[in-house]
Amino acid sequence: MIQEFKEFYMGTRGDKSLNYTAKADKMLSAVDIYEGSEREELMSDAMQYLIWDNEYDRVIEYCSKNLDRLTIDQYISQMYRNWFLALENSGRMDEAIALRSAKMEKYDEGGISNDVAEAYERLGDIDNALIYYDKYLIEEEGYLDTEDMEKIAKFYDAKGDYDNAARYLSIAAVNECRESAYLWQNTGRALAMTGKLDEAMKYFEVALKLNPKSENTQYCMGQVYQERGDQYRALHHYTEALKINPNNPMVYNNLGALAFDEDGDIKGAIEKIEAALEMNPDAPLKLTMHINLARLYHKISDYDNHNRHKKEIFKAAGFGSTEEDLNEEEEG
Repeated sequence: MIQEFKEFYMGTRGDKSLNYTAKADKMLSAVDIYEGSEREELMSDAMQYLIWDNEYDRVIEYCSKNLDRLTIDQYISQMYRNWFLALENSGRMDEAIALRSAKMEKYDEGGISNDVAEAYERLGDIDNALIYYDKYLIEEEGYLDTEDMEKIAKFYDAKGDYDNAARYLSIAAVNECRESAYLWQNTGRALAMTGKLDEAMKYFEVALKLNPKSENTQYCMGQVYQERGDQYRALHHYTEALKINPNNPMVYNNLGALAFDEDGDIKGAIEKIEAALEMNPDAPLKLTMHINLARLYHKISDYDNHNRHKKEIFKAAGFGSTEEDLNEEEEG
């Protein structure tokens, strides 16, 4: 019987005259002839062939009706995986995720959480995706592909969860410690966002050793020193950043803030921020610049320029709290 099965099984798989669906049908027609592992192998392989021919409805129906006939974990796992894929490819993501979460942990040896996380990600449900990515990190004993860790860190960064962004980036940085200045710099940035300035500086220093021409690292180090009130070192790193890129609007904006905060030099601050506006900053930074310039011009009673920037604020952000904040500042 074993030899007969091998001949049938290998003959069906190797028959080039049959497409995937025909091979699946042939295997399913023989399911009741065989028993045990032979029967279960035919069932799971038939589902795989149907998946390859995009016969998703057939896979969903067959798996839902026949899974209880399987007794061997290996084939149960394969059948569940095919069922999951069929649901997912049919656009029935909620059902696919529920099936994966409820069943696969019992049979799959690994990668379950990653599958569920990716399914949630495709649904646009990032909160649940991150829950399963965290589980996946534990399953993999703290090591994921650098690309995956960067992606997860960006999700956390977008949520404003800089602690977890830094956690993933720091793992990626250590794994890529010989070459990735980018990862060291981004880990430092995430740590700085949580207020861990001393720890952030350690990452920036490594990033700078790996890439002395890193404009972003120089800028971030300037920010940390500015936050600490160390104007001299902040100016040093901002100057180094401008040597690499003389048209960095973020640096010029911060130089304007330094001019005002440290020296009370309103005109110097205005000059720097106006220059930054000419360097095509991104929308959030541009809005911040217009707000700051409106306030600075108001302080020197230059109401024409004050109103000019106030109008730019309203174009970018609309009326409401921005106008009220400015009015409060003016009254003060």
